[in-house]
Amino acid sequence: MSVLPKKILLVILLVLVIGFLLYYILKLIEPSSSPQNVLISNVTDHQATVTWTTQKPTKGALLVSDNGKFPILPIFTKIFRDDGEKLLGKMNFYPTHKVTVDNLDPNKTYQFRIYQGWKKKYQGSFTTGPVLQSINTPNPVYGRVLSSDKKPIVGALVYLQVINEASQSAKATRSSLLSTLTNKEGRWSMDLANLRSFDLTDTYPVGNNTTEEIIVDTGRSRVKAQTTTKQDNPWPDIILK
Repeated sequence: MSVLPKKILLVILLVLVIGFLLYYILKLIEPSSSPQNVLISNVTDHQATVTWTTQKPTKGALLVSDNGKFPILPIFTKIFRDDGEKLLGKMNFYPTHKVTVDNLDPNKTYQFRIYQGWKKKYQGSFTTGPVLQSINTPNPVYGRVLSSDKKPIVGALVYLQVINEASQSAKATRSSLLSTLTNKEGRWSMDLANLRSFDLTDTYPVGNNTTEEIIVDTGRSRVKAQTTTKQDNPWPDIILK
């Protein structure tokens, strides 16, 4: 046997080891910033969305457990990544984070951990809702988020909740929370048919007496706005100053 293949094999092995070590070192030294404004939204019987912001741009990674147990290192389990990576088509560092968790069971409590690299930065929980016997008719709403010089704000978190102060039912005063991200043109859209009652046990009716409240969070600024159900196609432009 020639000596050359052994040398080549050693070189390949050395390259793999160096690459492996570099990967782990980069994971350890990824930018770190404590998650803020952690919220749960878009909750149904089979999915939920976890959103948060960071003062510095970071990568968003989420681990979910139905028994409270997590691996020592987040490598041998399913990792949920930022939805923004799908929106913008690349993995990057962001100050806003929106992670959708799917394939869940109804009426079940899950624990989750937010990771940056291999560092656990936050732990919380959420509970899915029951399976509903009926659904609302599609009711899309949409709008734009712009800067003061009318440029689109990309990747801003947009939260929407419907309020009905005239409701006689405590659980119908406020709806569940919906969320989305603005796209490259600063545009966002949601379907009010996905709203549930605040306790998630029923659909949420949107009528003439309801007010839609939106919060826009870029990680650096946070703005609240309201409009009526008659002015949500489109919503008035939200201008961040």
